Amino acid sequence: MGNENRKIDRKRGSFYRSIMEPKFSQEKWAELLNVSARTVGYYYSGEREPGFWRQMMIFQIIGGLKAEDIPS
Repeated sequence: MGNENRKIDRKRGSFYRSIMEPKFSQEKWAELLNVSARTVGYYYSGEREPGFWRQMMIFQIIGGLKAEDIPS
């Protein structure tokens, strides 16, 4: 309920999956980012996007990525 109008950005979800999945499991990412594994799944599907600081944490953990690298 209330999620019927949620916009899914599959391109962005695919981006997060491609950079995060090879590094750690969803459960490990959830622990590192202090979110639920379900939330990480939402990042992977494009249903949600990590906030700015979580994006910075992801990029710091992965190394070599900047906010400008995120597809718009």
